[in-house]
Amino acid sequence: MNRCAVVIGINKTGDLPVLHAAVSGARDFAAWATSQGIDITLLTDDNGNVSLGDVKAAIRSYVQQRIFSQLILFFSGHGILRAPDYELWLLSGAPDDPDDAVNVPGSIWLARNVGIPHVVVISDACRSRPNTSRLSQVQGGVVFPNESPRTPRPAVDVFYAALPGDPALEVSAKDATEGYRGLFTDCLLKGLMGNVPDIIVNIGNSHLNEEKWVVPSWELKPYLEQEVPDAAASVHIKLQQEPDIRVESHPPSYLAEFIRPSATAIPRTERALHPEEITFRHVLRSLKDDQFFQGHIQDGSLPANTREIAEKSEMADAINRLIEVRGRESFETRTGFSVVGTTVERAVITGSDCDVFEENSAYQIRVHNDGYEGKARSGLLQIKGGLGIPLAVLPGYIGTVVVESGRVVTVTYLPSRQTSKYAEYQSVAPEIEKRRAFIAVAARHGSFRFEGGMEAMEAAHFLRTLKAIDPTLGLYSAYAYAQAGDLEGIQSVFEYMSREPEPVLFDVAMLTNKLDLRLITERRQFQVSPFCPMLTQGWALLEANEVWLPSVMRSARENLQPGLWTTFGREGVEKLWAYIKFGGVI
Repeated sequence: MNRCAVVIGINKTGDLPVLHAAVSGARDFAAWATSQGIDITLLTDDNGNVSLGDVKAAIRSYVQQRIFSQLILFFSGHGILRAPDYELWLLSGAPDDPDDAVNVPGSIWLARNVGIPHVVVISDACRSRPNTSRLSQVQGGVVFPNESPRTPRPAVDVFYAALPGDPALEVSAKDATEGYRGLFTDCLLKGLMGNVPDIIVNIGNSHLNEEKWVVPSWELKPYLEQEVPDAAASVHIKLQQEPDIRVESHPPSYLAEFIRPSATAIPRTERALHPEEITFRHVLRSLKDDQFFQGHIQDGSLPANTREIAEKSEMADAINRLIEVRGRESFETRTGFSVVGTTVERAVITGSDCDVFEENSAYQIRVHNDGYEGKARSGLLQIKGGLGIPLAVLPGYIGTVVVESGRVVTVTYLPSRQTSKYAEYQSVAPEIEKRRAFIAVAARHGSFRFEGGMEAMEAAHFLRTLKAIDPTLGLYSAYAYAQAGDLEGIQSVFEYMSREPEPVLFDVAMLTNKLDLRLITERRQFQVSPFCPMLTQGWALLEANEVWLPSVMRSARENLQPGLWTTFGREGVEKLWAYIKFGGVI
């Protein structure tokens, strides 16, 4: 098997604190890769600056050779989380050069098209929100070439050192016996070098008495999920670090290969989780294992162990709050929004008037249809604190927006009472609620994602079945298909939406690589709403899908707020308001 790796280590980025373990960690990883016979390109800043162009050139060289069955991309250095699932690796020129960073999700998206069967992305970097205006303006770029999709689609394994919002810890020399280095890289190499016998498995042909001892991603994942938090706690009881790992690969793919004599594997002792350590990931696993699709969290039909985990993590109350929220069932115009949990300061709809009023402890936005039937419209709501929420205006649907602690936690759409789809909604309401509960768990840490390709595929199939009743289910299913690398699944959601009288949601059109706003405006091939991605994580995929946006949209992007649903800060809202008011958005 021909394998290659691009290994990056950056100790110094702009005026951020100088790291001491990034370059040494990259060199250690490169040494391991060399010992495995992997063709490597090592890029570190101890020999000069490392730029986005350097990374792109190294990857392009490997892709163009067409001989590799595995490509590993390793990074150790400073990272930021522009928005949920919108990771950036900062290179030497950032933040002075806002393009000198790696857009990680956008790069992963393009990696699925390059014809290499197994791609592994390893990120030993912080995933914290930018804390300065300069960092918030870093956009970065994709590092894989933009090629036409090929079949079969590759398996992509992603290893993040920390959960979203968390730092990747370094251990100081005075606290650790092995010097100053990144905790995650240290634990990773321990496994890859064969020092953890029970993650080494035989994938040889037993019928031919052939042995092939390897460490595959699916064995490395549970080991790191236990080892990294334990390693952090062993340094200091208050240190916490939990990796975020998504594995799609399966035999015969692997990361490390060994000559290993027959021996009894040393079993790991599973560490019991204390209540405060229960994470959303564990809840989702429990719901899936207990066939949550067959039960309902409200009626108490979940098995006791699942309910216990959910209660410990406070997820049960959060899910029930979302399920129980009800907006208006109708407006005289059949189209509008209910906003729960905050004040609506003002609202604007492209090409239409709207009324804002308070009723039943919620703010209501009635959208007028005068002269605008059949045309796509977008809305922008400004809520308390000056935050702005872009929304799709779907004729005949009432959108309900739920805000908690100044953050949009859910947006749903249901047919207005005056429409023919309302009776259909009533007949499937329990199933709709089940899917919303599932989404509430999956949207942990403010982004919607799953751990692996098969889990994402199952979720996509489950969610899409009722997208005609609530179009956001189609939105979520498209993202789940995207995480599984299933372009056909995304295409099927798009084709369904494009046949409906309502506009196609921006994100779905973008994920099919069919979103050219200039062509849509000129030819009216299909309608799109709203004017930007509805889920914040969609912003990371704009470049990879070659989506053109007006300059005002690109500028507003700098003011994205953390959260699942796209929300702009006050400055971004002001930029967009006049543009929308004067008809600048389709």
